[in-house]
Amino acid sequence: MLQELYEQHKDLFSRSDHKIMEYLLRNKDQLPYLTVRDLVHTLQISPATVSRFWGKIDVRNLNDLKQRLHDLEQATPSSRMASAVKQIQCTGISEEDVLERQKQGIKRTWEHLEPQKLEKAARLMQQARRIYVLAPDASLGLFYILQYRLRRLGLEMILIKTVSELYEYLVSLTARDVLLIFSYSHIINEVKVLLRHCRSISCPALVFTDLLLFTEEDKADFVFYTYRGEPNEYHSMTIPMLLLDILILCLTSMDTDSVSNSRYLEELRKTYETFIKR
Repeated sequence: MLQELYEQHKDLFSRSDHKIMEYLLRNKDQLPYLTVRDLVHTLQISPATVSRFWGKIDVRNLNDLKQRLHDLEQATPSSRMASAVKQIQCTGISEEDVLERQKQGIKRTWEHLEPQKLEKAARLMQQARRIYVLAPDASLGLFYILQYRLRRLGLEMILIKTVSELYEYLVSLTARDVLLIFSYSHIINEVKVLLRHCRSISCPALVFTDLLLFTEEDKADFVFYTYRGEPNEYHSMTIPMLLLDILILCLTSMDTDSVSNSRYLEELRKTYETFIKR
């Protein structure tokens, strides 16, 4: 919700308003315990400035903001899925609704996309010795699709496992590699550690996220936003997959051997088709 409020009202913000919102975004976990006095003291701004800020984001005061965030947090993955299922049961599956939802998702994603940056990211991946990938939860499916496609281009991808095994990958990462992170819904600690480490060794880092204000952006080389739905809605992976497809096409177009590799693959299948049927 905070990111949506920021995106919606940022054009009306003063410099102090930006400071307040940035502080709220960076300290979301502490927000339930935050007071106006904390904001005034930490950011060195006046109580009147803080008071005016709430009206600019359409809430009455800090307590009102806390309550709204609390209500949204009650929307768990299961409740979002239940809501989506209920909607289908009530209205059925409408081609028009599906297309409109995807159209809005693409539009909101494209508003934040700079194609030339995606091309630069593809170039970094093409030139890398190895591509390390952090793909937690639902984004694991994106990793396997990307791995399947890039294997034909001769690009080596390594899936990073989380928690204690993370340190084994930190040892192997070098400036000749590329780190690719899928970070949806929230920023886990592994993301923070990896980005800080990559910055310290000059290893390029790419991030795909649905967070409009990715608070670790200054530590990544490129951050690509994809819209997946409102906080209380079912979070689709359709648009992230679309953006990944564009990245795959960029990489394929850069590989001068991609066509000959595809032909060789077809020849191999034909040679051994009596042993392994497709």
